Amino acid sequence: MNGKDRIMTALQHQEPDRVPIFEWSINPNVMEALTGSRSLWKFVETYDLDAVCVGLATRKNYVSGDTYYDDFGVLRKESDDYHVALKHVINQPSDLSRYKMPNPDDAYRYDNVRESIRIFGNDKAICVAIRDVFSFPRDMLGFENLFVNFYEEPELVDELSRMIVEFSSRVAANLKALGIQLVATQDDLATNRGLLISKEMFCKQLLPNYKRLVANLKAHGLIVFKHTDGDIREIIPEFIDSGIDCLDPIDPNGNMDMGDIKRQYGDRISLKGNIDCVCTLVSAGLDDVEKDVIQCIEDGAPGGGFILSSSNSIHGGIHPKNFEHMIVCAKKHGKYR
Repeated sequence: MNGKDRIMTALQHQEPDRVPIFEWSINPNVMEALTGSRSLWKFVETYDLDAVCVGLATRKNYVSGDTYYDDFGVLRKESDDYHVALKHVINQPSDLSRYKMPNPDDAYRYDNVRESIRIFGNDKAICVAIRDVFSFPRDMLGFENLFVNFYEEPELVDELSRMIVEFSSRVAANLKALGIQLVATQDDLATNRGLLISKEMFCKQLLPNYKRLVANLKAHGLIVFKHTDGDIREIIPEFIDSGIDCLDPIDPNGNMDMGDIKRQYGDRISLKGNIDCVCTLVSAGLDDVEKDVIQCIEDGAPGGGFILSSSNSIHGGIHPKNFEHMIVCAKKHGKYR
């Protein structure tokens, strides 16, 4: 089997020849330490990962060396891991009437996707990250204003969520036309101690639009990953009912146990995760990395429907050799009999 075959077999709740390996993002410094290159495509090829995840391209309007406005008008600061929002677009409801969404049909937006297809063809699965119904209102309003507006201006939050549903649904149509089969909606809705908002507020304010987004993605024939860190045990059934195909990353630091989640939901969705990227991949010994990989495979792999990855991403604090050893051990111990 090649990488794409493994990923697609796992997503069909079947057992491939071995457990597939797939990361959302890999810090350029970690890649350079292991391959001498900061190229994601070279890393995926060198270490024979089974899939690659890319985001849509953005045109950056720089205002200083590492600070820029993105396509959505959000002021951001560049970094190797996450481009932090510094200034937001919507400060009051009246700002929304003057705001214009970017064009999802702009050809440059899909440059990374086309390059991935050119390099990997049908050998690797290609997943594209798209905007979600929580992250977009968060970036437009800022965390504090978003939480206030859940109560004071719920119509504003709802309209922002609807806007990104329309945008991402059009993106989905374009991705399908390019031959893409996998998309990931990436939002962090929880901390290690629980949800950022109450379950009731989630179900009232965000879930209806998220269901619309997933329905639109599925209507285009796409397979949907849902990513959120933290303890989301309260709302896993809601995510499953929305129609997602795979949940990630089953955060071990958020009281999410791979074995428990597999037993409860493994017959309904596939699972991706969950080697600890806070301690194990940062500072543990190689023997501990191997132990965690073995445990993760024992918990998640039986019967298929499992993809091995870190518990979030390969960020800048990851020890390169620990990440490398995770890959080696996953291939060593992840073979199905």
